[in-house]
Amino acid sequence: MRVKHIFLFLFAVLLISACKYHQMGMISSKFIGPEYKYTDIATGVSEARYLWGFGGAKKDALVLRAKKNMALNRPLNSNETYGDITIDYQYHLYLFVEKLRVVVSADVVQLAEKGDTTKYSASYKEKVGFKKLVNELFSIGDTVVNELNEKYKISGFRSEKVVFIEKLSTDYFNSNIKSRSIDRIFTWQHSFKGFSPNSRVRIDLGGNGTIVALGTKMALVRLDKSGEISIEAYRSLQLLKQ
Repeated sequence: MRVKHIFLFLFAVLLISACKYHQMGMISSKFIGPEYKYTDIATGVSEARYLWGFGGAKKDALVLRAKKNMALNRPLNSNETYGDITIDYQYHLYLFVEKLRVVVSADVVQLAEKGDTTKYSASYKEKVGFKKLVNELFSIGDTVVNELNEKYKISGFRSEKVVFIEKLSTDYFNSNIKSRSIDRIFTWQHSFKGFSPNSRVRIDLGGNGTIVALGTKMALVRLDKSGEISIEAYRSLQLLKQ
């Protein structure tokens, strides 16, 4: 019986010791204005292993190595530049050994040719993998709001479901960039699913309101009765005749 307990204890220690977590960061290398077109994505990777915290390269050195690898993997042409550089620190712990992988990625942008109104190249949209949302509801650089109606700017896309947002502030040196589910941000700049900002709606659970902003699955609605903003699924909303 004691051997069984020892085995279970060792198994629990092994299970707890083997884990993985991420830490995200972002460096906005250049303001991407409307005159630029997103053409590609560049990525570089580096990693090191540590035993009890010793050995391996330091974090700054790994970032530099990953940036060099990114430049080698996707060199810039004369009319291109990197924008929205993202750093992903991936930690993998196993017993006394820690592995740190640093992934640096960036959007490759170039000045659009005269008369070209396409914001994203087909290659860029294919690599990112969220063609519909980029064109239909959200784009990099858009100003959006959260459920508290606080304003943010979309700084980049981590994946199809996660975006980087930066709270609008006059304090340049203390920008607060965070990742957020794309289902939890909202825009007042586009119509979606037949609804538009300022549309009058009836809510299934009772009461009427006015749409403030639209998201991928839900809308922000200002309730007539209380004046508060409520998050409502599209299936619970019915348009009222204006």
